[in-house]
Amino acid sequence: MIMTTTKFSKCTSMGSSLQCLDNERQALFKFKEGAIDTTNRLSSWVGEDCCIWKGVECSNSTGHVIKLDMSGVDFSNMSADFSREITSFPSLLELSLSQCELGKIRIPLFHSHENLTSLVILNLNSNGIQGVIPNAIQNMTSLKVLDLSFNLLSSNGSILHELKNLNKLEILDLSKNNFDRKAIELVGNFSSPSVVDNLQELYLSANFMLGGSLPDWLYQLKNLQNLDLSRNSFNGPIPPSFGAFPSLKELDLSMNYQLTGSIPTSLGNLSALEALDLGYNKLGGPIPMSLGNLSKLRTLDLGVNQFSGEIPISFRRLSSLTSLNLIQTQLGGETETLISLLYQLKNLQVLILSGNSFHGPIPTAFGEFLTLKNLQLSNNQLNGPIPTSLGNLSALEILDLSMNQLNSEIPTSFGRLSNLSLLFLGSNQLNGTIPESLGQLLELTQLDLSSNSLNGVVSELHFAKLSKLQYLDLSNNSLHLKTIPGWTAPFRLQFIELGSCDVGPEFPYWLRTQTGFYHLGMSNASISGSLPNWFENVSSEIQFLDLSDNQIQGKVPNLVYLSNIPAQVFLKSNRFEGSLPPFPSNLDILDLSNNRISGPIPRTFVDMLLSLRFLSLSNNHINGSIPISLCALQFLFHLDLSKNHLSGDFPECLGDLVLKIVIDLSSNNLSGTIPSSIGRLRGLQSLHLGNNTFQGELSSDLQNCTNLSILDLGNNRISGSIPTWIGDLSKLKVLKLASNQFSGSIPPKICHLNNLQILDVANNNLSGTIPRCFGNFSAMVQPDATNSFYDKPFSSFYDDKVTQVIKGQGLEYFKTLYLVINLDLSNNNFVGQIPEDLTNLAGLIGLNLSKNNLVGNIPEKIGQMKSLLSLDFSTNHLSGIIPPSISSIPRISYLNLSQNNLSGPIPSGNQLQTLDDPSIYQGNLDLCGFPLERKCLSNEPPQTPPYVDSKGEDEDSMFSQSWFYIAMAAGFVVGFWCVCAVFLFKKTWRYAYFQAVEDMYERLHVTVAVRLGKISLFHSPENLTSLVILDLSSNNIRGPIPNAISNMTSLKVLNLSNNSLSSNGPILDELKNLNDLEILDMSSNNFGRSAIEPLGNFSSPFVGDNLEILSLRDNNLKGHLPTWFSLLKNLQNLDLSANSFHGPIPASFGAFPNLKELDLGTNKLNGSIPYFFGKLSALEVLVLSSNKLTGPIPPSLGKLSVLKILGLNSNKLNGFIPSSLGRLSILEVLDLSINKLSGQIHMSFGRLSNLTRLNLDENQISGEIPISFGRLLNLQQLHVRFNQLNGTVPECLGQLLELTQLDLSFNSLSGVVSEVHLAKLSKLEWLYLSMNSLSVQIRSGWVPPFQLQVILLGSCDVGPQFPDWLRTQTGVFSLDMSNASISDSIPNWFGEVYTTLQILDLSRNKISGTVSILYYAVSMYLSFNSGSIPITLCEMQTLQYLDLSGNHLSGDLPKCLGDLTVAEVLDFSSNNLSGTIPSSFGLLSKLSSLHLSNNIFHGELSSDLQHSTSLSILDLGENRLSGSVPTWLGESLLSLRVLRLRSNKFNGSISQTLCHLNNLQILDVAHNNLSGIIPYCFDNFSAMVQTNGLERLDSRTLRGDIYTNQMAQVIKGRELEYYRTLYLLVNLDLSANNLVGEIPKEITSLAGLIGLNLSENHLIGNIPEKIGHMTSLKSLDFYTNNLSGEIPPSISSLSSLSHLNLSYNILSGPIPSGNQLQTLDDPSIYEGNLKLCGFPLEKKCFGDVPSQTPAYLDSNGKDDNIVFGVRWFYIGMAPGFVVGLWCVGVVLVFKKSWRYAYFGLVEDIYDGAIAVREKRLKHNQAED
Repeated sequence: MIMTTTKFSKCTSMGSSLQCLDNERQALFKFKEGAIDTTNRLSSWVGEDCCIWKGVECSNSTGHVIKLDMSGVDFSNMSADFSREITSFPSLLELSLSQCELGKIRIPLFHSHENLTSLVILNLNSNGIQGVIPNAIQNMTSLKVLDLSFNLLSSNGSILHELKNLNKLEILDLSKNNFDRKAIELVGNFSSPSVVDNLQELYLSANFMLGGSLPDWLYQLKNLQNLDLSRNSFNGPIPPSFGAFPSLKELDLSMNYQLTGSIPTSLGNLSALEALDLGYNKLGGPIPMSLGNLSKLRTLDLGVNQFSGEIPISFRRLSSLTSLNLIQTQLGGETETLISLLYQLKNLQVLILSGNSFHGPIPTAFGEFLTLKNLQLSNNQLNGPIPTSLGNLSALEILDLSMNQLNSEIPTSFGRLSNLSLLFLGSNQLNGTIPESLGQLLELTQLDLSSNSLNGVVSELHFAKLSKLQYLDLSNNSLHLKTIPGWTAPFRLQFIELGSCDVGPEFPYWLRTQTGFYHLGMSNASISGSLPNWFENVSSEIQFLDLSDNQIQGKVPNLVYLSNIPAQVFLKSNRFEGSLPPFPSNLDILDLSNNRISGPIPRTFVDMLLSLRFLSLSNNHINGSIPISLCALQFLFHLDLSKNHLSGDFPECLGDLVLKIVIDLSSNNLSGTIPSSIGRLRGLQSLHLGNNTFQGELSSDLQNCTNLSILDLGNNRISGSIPTWIGDLSKLKVLKLASNQFSGSIPPKICHLNNLQILDVANNNLSGTIPRCFGNFSAMVQPDATNSFYDKPFSSFYDDKVTQVIKGQGLEYFKTLYLVINLDLSNNNFVGQIPEDLTNLAGLIGLNLSKNNLVGNIPEKIGQMKSLLSLDFSTNHLSGIIPPSISSIPRISYLNLSQNNLSGPIPSGNQLQTLDDPSIYQGNLDLCGFPLERKCLSNEPPQTPPYVDSKGEDEDSMFSQSWFYIAMAAGFVVGFWCVCAVFLFKKTWRYAYFQAVEDMYERLHVTVAVRLGKISLFHSPENLTSLVILDLSSNNIRGPIPNAISNMTSLKVLNLSNNSLSSNGPILDELKNLNDLEILDMSSNNFGRSAIEPLGNFSSPFVGDNLEILSLRDNNLKGHLPTWFSLLKNLQNLDLSANSFHGPIPASFGAFPNLKELDLGTNKLNGSIPYFFGKLSALEVLVLSSNKLTGPIPPSLGKLSVLKILGLNSNKLNGFIPSSLGRLSILEVLDLSINKLSGQIHMSFGRLSNLTRLNLDENQISGEIPISFGRLLNLQQLHVRFNQLNGTVPECLGQLLELTQLDLSFNSLSGVVSEVHLAKLSKLEWLYLSMNSLSVQIRSGWVPPFQLQVILLGSCDVGPQFPDWLRTQTGVFSLDMSNASISDSIPNWFGEVYTTLQILDLSRNKISGTVSILYYAVSMYLSFNSGSIPITLCEMQTLQYLDLSGNHLSGDLPKCLGDLTVAEVLDFSSNNLSGTIPSSFGLLSKLSSLHLSNNIFHGELSSDLQHSTSLSILDLGENRLSGSVPTWLGESLLSLRVLRLRSNKFNGSISQTLCHLNNLQILDVAHNNLSGIIPYCFDNFSAMVQTNGLERLDSRTLRGDIYTNQMAQVIKGRELEYYRTLYLLVNLDLSANNLVGEIPKEITSLAGLIGLNLSENHLIGNIPEKIGHMTSLKSLDFYTNNLSGEIPPSISSLSSLSHLNLSYNILSGPIPSGNQLQTLDDPSIYEGNLKLCGFPLEKKCFGDVPSQTPAYLDSNGKDDNIVFGVRWFYIGMAPGFVVGLWCVGVVLVFKKSWRYAYFGLVEDIYDGAIAVREKRLKHNQAED
């Protein structure tokens, strides 16, 4: 409020000789003596005349003090003196005591109010006064102005009734207090005179407890001119009565956030209104036309609402309007319409339309608003040029046109905007150079031109006159900063961001004069050499320094001169070398990873870093031992020294770092034993010591690390048995002990690890049996859906990495580690049978029991393990048949059962059919069936699944059963006597055996006794009455809670979690005597609904009186949430997650006064999120994830001021994300992913300064990424993938120094991403920008500050040069720059830097040159580039996928390619390769796909290729190969699905051996010189016969990357390239050869064919009569042959036929009609057949009768049969439809695998169609 100060000029002492009265002067001296005057406000209070003192005015006539202003003086120490002395001024008219700490005075402020009755103005704001309004104030009846704002006042009733005696009051300011709803309630009627009579201004803003609906009685304040109810919690609609204030001038209802409905039209009646603010609410509907009646309105703010439509045309009548704010109101329309409406508003000074949907060019008429000072049009859909007329706005101070699609140059006319202080043009498509005229803007303080396509040189001419410039951002352009040597800048910048600008190669000299900046970002700035000596002199105020991703050399800089402000330093990914220097003591984060630092870690380096929380020195050349001085870093959370050359022992003292969360010392040369001191790290969550040489046994002290989630000790020399105490680490999710020297058996206690997802003990010396209790691993039964193993500080900087052997390969998992569920017991000495309980682990994706001594059968229920991808039982002694259920594992892609004693037929069907490598079953001599050559008896299918009745085979079945029982008896006899004979003659074995039996019996007896209650846990409970803490967790206790516990009346903490307890009644009733209980943990038991039923009447004291923590997680509790929980008034933590509660959340859950943590996640709750959660003011954690909640997120959650974690993910929430969430200032984790949220991300999210993780994945969020995100300085993970975001990537994201994961993929983002975005992201490890329209423009020579592990820039514009900044990224695992517009050669450094690269995709660029040896490469995609094949390629022994297609390769194929023994895919198509195809390809036994098409290979095919028996696709088309088609193609390559020999010089006849290729889907031998007849055996092509169930050809998954086979086929007369939909294509093309004879009628059996082309041959005879049986045909070509006779009528039943060509044959008779054939109306289809007649030819058939009866009707000409048939056709259609619908529907409802397959097929067809269209468009563009 702007206080109206009453003037008392007629009675002041100015100009009078009258001095102030003595008693009043003495009172003033008392004030001065007792005050704490830090501002020296009372320094003038000296001398006798107090009337001339500052803040004092006296009456001219009496000398009395009439005005006293002591604001800002601290009177907190005066107490009674203050109250006494303040009443010493009987004539006082105005008293101002704001900010005087009066709230600390513990006695009444005004001891006697009688002497203050003349007071007219009283100002007590900002004093922290508590309680109700002082009584003395209520009796100051002369008051006209009362200001009590910014205090802590509350009210027991209506405020106006408390102040009813102040009937002269005109101005009342009570804003920013604690008044609630009752303070504004109307209590009775006001009697006159009353406070309401003269009240003109009422301010009640920022009383956050003031809520409910807006009071509709306020209109009774007839004289009210100003009403401010903003920043409260009002909700609901605005009452129409708010339009009944006759004198109202200003109305402010903004920032309530919950006002809904439309703006009432009655507001248009407020004829005196001058200011209206309704911003930051949820008002909707169209803006009413009646607002146009407010002719006196000067300021209108409707921003941040949810309106619809356009700006009302009536707004043109608001002629007095000077300020219009419609930011983020969802309004839209064309700009021409907009300007016609605004054109009448000639007085506008402020126009804010940002964040809407206005589209079109900026009208030139905007240049006529000459009074405009603030114009903001950002974040719309504006396009076209920036009009030069904007240069006419001479009064303009702020111009923001950012985040549009403006595409012109920056107008030079902007140089005339002499008053401009802020210019934002970022995130557009501006081009050209920066005009020098901007250098004339003398008032400019902020300049942002980022994220455009600007180019050229920026020199001192642009800056010479900008002396006031403080903020400069030129990032994400193609600019080159070039200033003359010695230039001195006229400004002093505070913020400098030049990321991805070409600043180098020398460090910018002009920075030498910039001595006050706190932020310097020059990452990727093409700086080389070393830092200048003067750098340390200018950067003493720096809080953030990022010089990463450059090529800075020399020693690590000395930064000890930095100020004491906590600093973050990012120097990673440079070329720093030498030893580690000292660093300043204020460092919070230090990242020096990925440099060339060497030598040991010196003591001086550590001594100064006592405040350090994060230290990463990984991937350097550091050697020596780990210094003991590291132990002094007591605040260190994270220590990463991995991938160095450290040696020696693990220091014992590291156990003193009590805050340690992560220790990663992996991949060093450390030795000795693992110290017991680690057991002191109770908070340790992740311990990585793998790949060292530790030895000895594990210390039992490690069992104290109870928070461990990941323990990786693999690849060491640790010995002894696996400790039993590992089973006590209940939070353990990953346990890797592989490749050590452990011995003995696996302790059964391991089975207590319910959270375990990975258990890897492979390659040890373990023995004994596999524990049956492995079936208890709950996390392997139903995996956790979250994407993190644990919450840890700095998690975005570091990913846990664990290597696992899955699908026979050792792969390192990090980003997807949480998805890996693996059990690996391989290469040990386990004996016995495979426990049947293992089949309960339905979540396992990998199971490896190979290389042991297991016997018995494979478990019958192995098919229950539906998630298995990899199954390895090889090299054991398993026997019996392979269970038929194994064929029902839908996703299995790797199977190894070799080297066992299995027998019988191999199961068939489903996914098992794709595993056609015979080596899977090698060494099982009695197995038969596919894919083995050995057939089963009587050539029957391999076997009948057990659920199918094997009719007709009773004799065989009985015969088999007889032999089974005979063999059982013989086996029993032999086994019995073998064992007995050993025991008779081997005494030691006999003793050991029976001793083990006795031990087992005793153990079993005790266990059963305890579980049956025969042994009491507490024999004498009366001796335990003093027990305070009792922990019985993880003991498998069964039955009800032991009675003895209920008598332990002193208990405060009771933990019974992880047992098998149940209850017959309420839990709290069973524990009713435990009145002191504070913590109760009953999670992970078997309690039923009765356990949480209410008790009836609670008598006090009872068990709930003191209960603070209650956990009932994971008890399978069902029904509605219990409402009586709200009686637990002291409850702070409530965990009901992982149950089966359903229904809405009850209102009683909003009545927990002290609740801090509430977890209702992973239930089945529905309904909306209740608004009353906003009342839980103490709430710190709220988790509602993985439920079925719907509706919008309530804005009331924004009131939870102490909330740290909010998890609403995996629900069905919709609507906008409420802006009120931006008020959660200490929020750390916000997860809204996997919902249906829409709208834009609100700018208020930028206030979440403590946020570390933000996940908005998989929603429908649109709009741009808010620039306010740049203020989220603690953000570590930002995920917004799979949304509808548009606009540019804001440069402010480059300020997120803690960011490790950035995923913006799969949106509609555009614009430029430059080093400015990345220059400071020194901790970034995961960068996903793919599938957007972004241009990544990084200046040459820029050195990034980070070390990325995954870089996905597919479909981004990265070129034309190969990015130089990638040179510094030495730890990349996966690099995708496909379709990235690169036209350059592969740099020489590529192979030297990318030594760890496994997946490389550079396809669809114009890259030339060769790739150096990548020794770990698994996949390499280089298609559609240019270059040569390097011989060194043959040395990449790990290469599985190699794609060099579409280049300009020439010469011969190297024979050494045969050395790539693990290669599965080779693609050299579309090059200029010549010579013969190397015979060495026959050595590639795993090769499944070979593409050599579109080259100039010649000669005959080498017979050695027949040894590549895994070939599924062989494409040799478009070459010059000759000779006959080899017979061995059909004899040896039985896995072939695609055989393409098109456009070669093959001759001779088609070999009948090709008919052996039962899996063939595509046979293309067109355009050769083949002769002879078409083989009659083509009907053996089984894959062409079936019309559904085709297997995929095109997708092979490798660690998340997919290789897609591509192939051109002529279908429908056009050559199209298929890739995603290739597996759907079934085609037979024999065209353009010299084939003779008739078309075999057997060919009509190929019902699955979609394309059949026999054109341009010499075929004779008739078209086969049953051609209509080929129901899948879409394309049929028989043209240019010698076919004769009539066209078979059945051809009209080809319902999918869309291309037909029968031209140039000798066909005759009428053309069939009906069905699909009627749509083929092109006469050229039948051209050249002179004797054909009928539609579509002009030649009519004889008699003009219909050409003939369709094939599905009786063709005897009887009309009654036709009518009869048609009638029954329609009668049969209805029941057929119903039966078909329900058959399909029922199957899809109850058969999950079919449902997945069906909808997967639909999605693939859609994706394929889109992909083919994109391919054709790109091809056409390339041709253009």
